[in-house]
Amino acid sequence: MMESTVLPPKSAIAFLKELGADTIAHRANRNLLEHLIAIYELLARWHHEQPVAVAGLMHSVYGTSAFETACLAPSERQRVRAIVGEQAERLAYLFSAMERDQFLDSLGSNRIVSRFGDGAIAVSDADTRILCEILFANELDLAIAKKGADRPDKIEKKLGPVFKKTADYLSTAAKNAYCDAIGQNPRDGTKPVTTSELKAHNIKHLRQ
Repeated sequence: MMESTVLPPKSAIAFLKELGADTIAHRANRNLLEHLIAIYELLARWHHEQPVAVAGLMHSVYGTSAFETACLAPSERQRVRAIVGEQAERLAYLFSAMERDQFLDSLGSNRIVSRFGDGAIAVSDADTRILCEILFANELDLAIAKKGADRPDKIEKKLGPVFKKTADYLSTAAKNAYCDAIGQNPRDGTKPVTTSELKAHNIKHLRQ
């Protein structure tokens, strides 16, 4: 498949506007659509294929466990599939359905517990990695929007616990974005920052 472009599909944006995403207040003085576009752009810049980036764009169309305001009910999934395709919609649905904390605490179990009453849903290793990537993009965007890109210490305090749990499932691009955000850019030194080093750094930080 082709990598996604940095600009999200016009049809998906038009659909989200039709659903009122641009009128729903979100965090950090933005509307929901602005946040959704930011997630799409992060995933696109991390070189994900189009369905993954579009899943990021639609990740809270049914609401999430952390942001329960929904643009559509899960019973209307077919409307989303018709706009973005089956793969992107499925990933967006899984993200919306999962209980965030339960998902993070049971990584590797290959299942999520649906908050929509579906019971346990089986997911593949690839699904888990993609869900971690979308979750981390979401948390990174929120941390920067709330704390400010010029406050790496505050970003690290907010984002560090999520990184610690998801690091083994994240792409190199996502890890590099984390390094950038907390002021530890592995591209500007002679030795890259490894996942183990970042984990150790966060454990030390969290104990301070």
